[in-house]
Amino acid sequence: MLIAYGGEGEINKVSLEPIFKPYVDGVFVCPQVRYKTASLQKLLLSLIIPCTDIDMKTFGNMNGEKTLRESLDFKQET
Repeated sequence: MLIAYGGEGEINKVSLEPIFKPYVDGVFVCPQVRYKTASLQKLLLSLIIPCTDIDMKTFGNMNGEKTLRESLDFKQET
């Protein structure tokens, strides 16, 4: 699993095909921008890239182990 961190603004119609389609299997949204999750899901739907929120408590406690476990579980579900 490759994990990259970046702003949600990087996910746009211009970057979908060249950047996201070949390299991204899933997008996890941080709690502070979870209001954008629905629009990101809609944008990523055409590429069949799943998108979900990171649990606020897990993110706030910086629980990397739990986040990784949830990420792997999410990937298996999709």
